[in-house]
Amino acid sequence: MRWVVRYREAAVAARLGHLFELSDQRGPETALVRSVLQRRPSHRVYLAQRRPGGRLVSRWNLIAPSHLAPDSA
Repeated sequence: MRWVVRYREAAVAARLGHLFELSDQRGPETALVRSVLQRRPSHRVYLAQRRPGGRLVSRWNLIAPSHLAPDSA
């Protein structure tokens, strides 16, 4: 998290936040997720290398592979 704050890496913040929400150890409304959510990018970023397809996870402005995107996105 320090790296995200120090270097203002919004793309990394989006990736981390989405993965935190998917993990069993973190819920969608923990203090860490809220903190990272404030630093999400204003433009869309890819979770992995750019590949055609994927689904937009609008909460994070993140394009994730279908198997890592929630059904409601």
